Amino acid sequence: MTIGPRSRIVGIDDGPFGPKPGSKVLVVGVMMRGGQRVEGVMTSHVVRDGMRATSSILRMLSTGRLANQAQAVVVDGVAVGGFNVIDLPTLSASLNVPVVAVMRRRPNLTSIRRALNKTRHAERRWTLMQRAGAIHEADGMFFQVAGASAGLARRILEISSPYERYPEALRLAHLIGGAMVLGTSRGGA
Repeated sequence: MTIGPRSRIVGIDDGPFGPKPGSKVLVVGVMMRGGQRVEGVMTSHVVRDGMRATSSILRMLSTGRLANQAQAVVVDGVAVGGFNVIDLPTLSASLNVPVVAVMRRRPNLTSIRRALNKTRHAERRWTLMQRAGAIHEADGMFFQVAGASAGLARRILEISSPYERYPEALRLAHLIGGAMVLGTSRGGA
């Protein structure tokens, strides 16, 4: 697969949400040409701490005007809406594109496991997190990848991060999600 500056890369992040498990959480996708031009915005919803993040994101990316146009997907971590864990390999295989989960800090897997153990379906969630694969580093970001090599994932992150060490589509998804839920955005992700 060839990824270049004009490739359509979708950044996905969740909007702000409250502490109540089972509440509805906004998920925003921003499709960009590389990290330079916004091609479109899409939304979906998941249940906080639910189990259907993968199917919700897949539906968002495969329906509507922007359906099946993504050449790569970057998500903010491996979960949306709390512990609604994304099955990265399944999402990648279903879309036939690389999926990269990006984190600003190396995750503390011991703390995550401890928190997961307080949720329903803890073992299933942990298994999905493990399926995301090895944690790699690139330019101060950490990432996991499905459907591509770590080298190609680094290239996707490089192309999609023209202004700082964070994919622009993820930054915009974060801002849009905040504005849609709170009426105004907070921070730049």
